[in-house]
Amino acid sequence: MNKGIAVISVVGLCALTGIAVPQAQASPAASSPYTWHVAKVFAGQPYSNLIPMTAISAKDAWLFGDGAHRREVALHWNGSTWTPSYPFGRLPRPWYVSTTAADNIWVTGQVCTSAGANYVSRYNGRTWTTTTFKIADETFCQSPVVTTRPSNGWIFSKSAVATKALHFTGKKWVPVTLGNFGAVLAASAISANDIYLLTYTQSAKMLVVRYNGRTWKSVPVPAAPAPKGDHPYPDAITTPSSTNVWIATDLVHAAADGGGYEVNASRLLHFDGSRWSWVKVPGTDNTYNIAYSTGAVWVAGQRPLATGTGWDFLRWNGRTWASVPAPSAGVPGTSASYEIYSLVHIPGTRSFWAEGDSSYLSPSNQPEAAAVVFKYGP
Repeated sequence: MNKGIAVISVVGLCALTGIAVPQAQASPAASSPYTWHVAKVFAGQPYSNLIPMTAISAKDAWLFGDGAHRREVALHWNGSTWTPSYPFGRLPRPWYVSTTAADNIWVTGQVCTSAGANYVSRYNGRTWTTTTFKIADETFCQSPVVTTRPSNGWIFSKSAVATKALHFTGKKWVPVTLGNFGAVLAASAISANDIYLLTYTQSAKMLVVRYNGRTWKSVPVPAAPAPKGDHPYPDAITTPSSTNVWIATDLVHAAADGGGYEVNASRLLHFDGSRWSWVKVPGTDNTYNIAYSTGAVWVAGQRPLATGTGWDFLRWNGRTWASVPAPSAGVPGTSASYEIYSLVHIPGTRSFWAEGDSSYLSPSNQPEAAAVVFKYGP
């Protein structure tokens, strides 16, 4: 998966001398009915690249991505089925989503149109309304989005120098320059007056930027425990509260051939309301996602090539890690492999959704592909 403004290749996990490494533990106790399982396989590949996902409740969730006949799809979960609709016309693939309620869902695209325009589609519980933006320098191509209510939201730029935004105030979109924070790669809001951004500068530095309702400021965070030459690259952020912020990063360094960056390992950065601290993620070197519920944080991680291919779901409870391989039971074939894009908590429950693309061999030993939805729960 493309790491935003840098090309990533996987090279395996580097050892960190002198740093305690939490060991991967067994999967959750067998007595628990909560397990990761394949909940839905879209066989025949009617959909793929269902990358942004959001959940409002156990009976209300959305997936967005590629549909048939070059149409981008919105798949809605009503508690029993995933129903497709096609509100985006011929606009590019949805890439970011932000949600506050069933009647306030915002989606932005992965790239600009051939005319250099990007878009935001907003759902009010009944219909989708799409607004397009044409910016001369294509600053808002692949724009993270945050909404805090139907009349308030932000779209952020990928400009590598001056960080810009479009702020919706309920009546109009207002251009704003936030500061020289670099390109915004991820965003999450606690409230209208408490918003976090993960940015990446031209000098290859990750910044954590926070909005207090008046100003945007870079937040001091401790240096990541990393081998010499490595630095954290931001992947995802979740903000359950102002005293509980989680950030997923990968440790990267410049590729030997000069072509972007190579990944070494993964790290989580946590804010508990008073201090920031780093947590090493064992046995993975790509974490595109992160989700939290009731004292535990989950990531889906790709194993380093040095230890074999595959993806695992990993849970950190503040003391130890638990790890379980992404399940293959339920996929209509053998030798299933995955690329897992999304991981979200289902509000009001202890359960989670995850989604990715799967490649496998059919019963007749032919290569097949399908989008797969996973669930953690009964």
